[in-house]
Amino acid sequence: MLNKILHAAKGIDKPLLLYKNREDTEIFHCGYVLDVTEKEVLMAHISSVGRYDGYILLRCEDLWRVESDDGYVAKTHKLYKLRHQEHPAIDRHNASLMEDLLRFAQKHRLIVILQFLSSGLENTTGFVANIHDGTIEIDRVNYEGNRDGKTYVHISDITRIDCDDDEASALRLLASDA
Repeated sequence: MLNKILHAAKGIDKPLLLYKNREDTEIFHCGYVLDVTEKEVLMAHISSVGRYDGYILLRCEDLWRVESDDGYVAKTHKLYKLRHQEHPAIDRHNASLMEDLLRFAQKHRLIVILQFLSSGLENTTGFVANIHDGTIEIDRVNYEGNRDGKTYVHISDITRIDCDDDEASALRLLASDA
């Protein structure tokens, strides 16, 4: 049922709220559904004050609630339009939304925050250095924006990606100044 709602919202100018934390129902993600597959949903994320907040990729199986057409969504959408915000298009070249988002981040030197194996934690933060044979190489960045080694992981073990959100864009600024 939720997948049908996500598919119906794909590519239209109408934000949704996506919930994945059953323990804290006040936590949600607001944005426009850019694309959806049976396994993943890619969203143009917008902040509570209607500003660009990067992209988020979630697994459909982790979602338990979707909302639309309420006052919060209307306010956020209106602010996004009034502020003339936009999200650059992500080219689709692969069957995997995840790989397309990672390649977009690599091409534009955007920081990604990766979660592995549904841990609920920010497991790795950094720049996408390489993608090859189902494995990703991340040039890690710490919370001060300094380089912090490398991580190699199978793309299939990633369960969430935040790309160029407020936290990541701040780290990108710090890293470019380092």
